[in-house]
Amino acid sequence: MRPLSLLTKFSLCFVFASPLACSSNESNPSQSTGGTGGAAGGTGGKAGTGGAAMGGAGMGGVTLSERAQKGLMASPVPINTASLSDADKEKVGTGSYIVNALADCNGCHAKANPMAPPDFLGGGTPFPVDPTDPTHLVYARNLTPDPTTGLALTEAEFVTALQTGRDYHVTTSDEQLLVMPWLIFRWMESSDLKAIYAYLKQIPAVMNQVPADNKGALKFPSYPKPAQYDAGDQTRPLPPEDGTDPDRVALGRAIQPLAEPASYASLSATDQKRFGRGSYIANAVGQCNDCHTNPPNNPFPPQPPFTINTAAYLTGGTVFRVPPPLQPMIHQTRTMSENLAGQTNGFIATADQATFELTITTGLHQDRAGNPPLGFPMPADAFKNMTPEDLVSVFTYLKNLTPRTGAADVRRQVVARWCDASNPCMGAGETCHMDAMLGNECIGGACSTDADCGACQTCATGTCQAPSPTSACIMTAF
Repeated sequence: MRPLSLLTKFSLCFVFASPLACSSNESNPSQSTGGTGGAAGGTGGKAGTGGAAMGGAGMGGVTLSERAQKGLMASPVPINTASLSDADKEKVGTGSYIVNALADCNGCHAKANPMAPPDFLGGGTPFPVDPTDPTHLVYARNLTPDPTTGLALTEAEFVTALQTGRDYHVTTSDEQLLVMPWLIFRWMESSDLKAIYAYLKQIPAVMNQVPADNKGALKFPSYPKPAQYDAGDQTRPLPPEDGTDPDRVALGRAIQPLAEPASYASLSATDQKRFGRGSYIANAVGQCNDCHTNPPNNPFPPQPPFTINTAAYLTGGTVFRVPPPLQPMIHQTRTMSENLAGQTNGFIATADQATFELTITTGLHQDRAGNPPLGFPMPADAFKNMTPEDLVSVFTYLKNLTPRTGAADVRRQVVARWCDASNPCMGAGETCHMDAMLGNECIGGACSTDADCGACQTCATGTCQAPSPTSACIMTAF
């Protein structure tokens, strides 16, 4: 049972505005995957060290930070900044950057619209929270400023909700938000949460009355934000929020779940800053642990003090079912999140900076033959909006983590590829296995181990076989 943040990724079974959002394995190059996984964006080159330093002309000649400029450009909806002060333009732009480049909020909070593109952040996506009872659902909230159906929280309440998990829609008791990844967002600096709120108040209103949640028995209390970082292998003090950490470098260094790597002391001053900034993006905003650590928390479901499963940190293995309507569009049936941090089998063990940046900005694997698209639900369409400096920072963080070893450091399976009579499997010996429950997938390719096959498939007598609907892999898939 996964009542908390990992279920955020399950939302994409209902909302197709962001078809790629967290797993990063690929389709076998023997068959066309159909779709690019996101248009290229960003320069992929090294940038300067101060992403938050003021520089560059913003709207109306106002000088804005690079991230705020990027945020204003990345917003998929218009923002009226004419009446805003320069400081508020910076704040709104920064909020848009977090929402649209780092956190992929619309991936869960879009309002499904069958007759047109989904309405930005209009809410209403259902999330099952109890596998034993499909009637127990919670719904993504309408985050737009619609006066009757939209975000009604004050700025202070909004910050509290994301730092403690408090559900303000419940007025009779202290209840925790389910599905919403507040366990990650609670580590964001308060000023960044306020910037998100400022942006949400400037986007177009969407009228959409979201149904009331039905949590069933899964009613947990909210949990105060800790005074220190206590979710990883080391407990560390959190830096003061006094404006002296504009790039969140000190905060990122404090909240990275592993012991400080031996390589840190030998990094240049620039790369030490990038390590901290990259950690902040990965661990407070981008939700990398939610998909790329399996399970993400120890114990699971998460219980106080909500410690991260550091032995398997960012080594992948989470399985995602691609929603049936989406399967023919992206030619994927199931995916498995990539091993990023394994010493031997991790993506970062061999990838260089250019490969990493181009993979993120194009949504295409630059380390695989044929450059297949990243697997569902990797949010390439959001991450491509990161500034070049932030991309370098995430790479620097991943590259310098103490590699994970042992049982978690394994090669993860690639995408199970979708097929039908009009889209046959192209690999040698492959056939299209059709299953009403699991979906159609290519099987029969040559293999030596299960890792040579699609997600949840098994290698038997040298060929990839379809999984049993009751296999452990299928039963734990999202």
